[in-house]
Amino acid sequence: MKIEEFIKLRKTQDKLDEFDVNKKMSNLHQCVDYVFEYFALYIDVDNLKRRKIERDEKIVKYQKRLSDYGLEVQNWLITIYAEHDIQLIGPLRKCVLADNLFRLYYNSSGWRKFTFNAYATLKKRHPYIEEYTNELYLFAVDENKRLNSNYLNPVTEEDELKLPAEVVKWVKNVGKTKHIDLMSWASDYASYFCDQEKTWPQSHRFKKGNREYYDIRVKKNRFNLDNFYQKLGEFEYLKGKKRYLEVLIMYKWIVEIDTRFSDYYPEYIKEGKFLK
Repeated sequence: MKIEEFIKLRKTQDKLDEFDVNKKMSNLHQCVDYVFEYFALYIDVDNLKRRKIERDEKIVKYQKRLSDYGLEVQNWLITIYAEHDIQLIGPLRKCVLADNLFRLYYNSSGWRKFTFNAYATLKKRHPYIEEYTNELYLFAVDENKRLNSNYLNPVTEEDELKLPAEVVKWVKNVGKTKHIDLMSWASDYASYFCDQEKTWPQSHRFKKGNREYYDIRVKKNRFNLDNFYQKLGEFEYLKGKKRYLEVLIMYKWIVEIDTRFSDYYPEYIKEGKFLK
């Protein structure tokens, strides 16, 4: 309740008539008492201080969560939080997760494409985003750098032992020239595809017990890569590399998703005429 509403209520309760000139002084004192009563009794000052401290602590924690981003992006997201009580980093990262191409972007064209799509997704629930399209673009740039931060060392020693040499060489070269961590992208794609069980064609399924699994041994359009690869025309560094992408996804699937196919992996490498 605002102070004017509180005074109006107390006046009604006390039947105070401020137009009674004979009670001018007593009414003045009474109204002053209302103000004191409002701040002393109705408003819990200690509670307000506590809420402010709690909010400041939340902002500090939120800022730590944003430490991987540039200062401009941090300040923007903290401003959004202070003004709208929304930690926008959550919805923004959901937009990133929904875009399988995001990790593969490496220039302003790709980042602006994400900015446009994210704006279209967010504007209904977060209309204030209209004022911050430039900040949204800066977030895309910083987020891409954050997710691809390991671009100089994308391949572990274990990866090198198990992946074909030509694929390892290509992954490292893409890391150096485009600052893209293809190993992390492949891991994300494998995880994403695993969650899309409803989209798996019947020909790629097998049952064990009461559960269905994805059969990586079926050669046609593994991991729906044929359809996905059609979207990659703007990425010149992926041209003619669909088979390499499949190898990376296959490797991550066997290592991280379904280890039961480990024995099949050497056969798969030979099938693709890769040398180990």
